[in-house]
Amino acid sequence: MRKSNTTWAFLTIGLGAVLACILPWALTSRSWFGISFHDTGPVGDTIGGIAGPVLNFAGLLVIYFSLREQLAANYLQREELDEQKKQIEAEQKDSQNEKYFELTYKLVEKLADAAHRNEAVFAEVAQHDYWWNYEHNLSTDNKEHEEADRKWLSYVWRIGDMHNLFSLVVNRMESEILALDQKQLLASLVDLQYISKLNECRIAYQGLFKDVEQNRPDQLVLIDEQRERLFTYEQSLQDRINEEAIPFG
Repeated sequence: MRKSNTTWAFLTIGLGAVLACILPWALTSRSWFGISFHDTGPVGDTIGGIAGPVLNFAGLLVIYFSLREQLAANYLQREELDEQKKQIEAEQKDSQNEKYFELTYKLVEKLADAAHRNEAVFAEVAQHDYWWNYEHNLSTDNKEHEEADRKWLSYVWRIGDMHNLFSLVVNRMESEILALDQKQLLASLVDLQYISKLNECRIAYQGLFKDVEQNRPDQLVLIDEQRERLFTYEQSLQDRINEEAIPFG
């Protein structure tokens, strides 16, 4: 388009220049159709009267083509700027995603490390909970009470700390900053390294508390809430995957 407009502009200017040179001579050298320009006044006035409108028209055409060319250049420049803006936004989004995923992954590692360091909590909290609920009042040994109370409270605090870290991880995984495959990976790691220990802990509760489904201790309620939350989250991820896999006709 640009080359075509430039060609037309040069042709118009060239044609105008040729006409400006030929028309004064052609119109003043002889009569045309019984009309003579010999007695119309000074030659300069004749040339100006004849060539002026032609040159003005040629100038208008040049201005028109120049404006068209400028508009086309502006449009191309705007497209380039929009493309650059999209590229910058994509790079910023990728950078944000990378940093967000890296931090979330580190939090998952901290949760896994905490679960590993507190394996005794998962293995014994059911026993201490059982003692607290059923045997606490039967014992008369104050030292036994103090030791059991101290250990039980220590386990409660540790489970609470891990629960808070777990909630932080899941809250970050629910963010739209992460891609679907990243969310799947993080959820799988949490399930493998943390929820699996909660499952073992629940089995221990079921073995000690015969009525555990009707009357769950507070710690078991907390454990079940974590298990249910991750299970629900993983189900929602799978539903999204299935929706994206459905072909649209």
